[in-house]
Amino acid sequence: MAHPLPPFDGVTLLTVSADYPHKNLGIIPRIAEYLRRKYPGFKFRFVVTLAPEVFGCTAATIPEWLLPVGRVDIRECPSLYEQCDIMFLPTLLECFSASYAEAMKMGCPILTSDLSFARNLCGSAAEYFDPLSPESAGEAVYRLTNDPLRRSELVEAGKVRGGSS
Repeated sequence: MAHPLPPFDGVTLLTVSADYPHKNLGIIPRIAEYLRRKYPGFKFRFVVTLAPEVFGCTAATIPEWLLPVGRVDIRECPSLYEQCDIMFLPTLLECFSASYAEAMKMGCPILTSDLSFARNLCGSAAEYFDPLSPESAGEAVYRLTNDPLRRSELVEAGKVRGGSS
């Protein structure tokens, strides 16, 4: 089952998540604002499995950097990972997140919170940022987008960590 995304000439970051406070998804608009201000020519979009209302938008007022696809059936997730450049998760607390294992399995680089649970789950298969700092997250997005070698290293580390060959 596929979930086709509209074509985009820039980096696409995927967040597969429900809207729970500990997921820290409210930081995404602040990250987008930071990136737009600091790197005006940088093209990016956040694909989120949420409704636009979560970000205070209506269907008519969705910013160009946001693509809210709504709730997605689990069978559609592989298609989303294949169409995205980076899995992005700014979470503050997890006992386990399927997103990490899914990204590793699908060969998608991981950009996530620099917290012990994330480091324990992802190890060298992720790039990390301060989840309370839009600047830290924005710089991590920009840096990883512009470093294809690092993205490849993360994918390879994910294959080893996730047990894929």
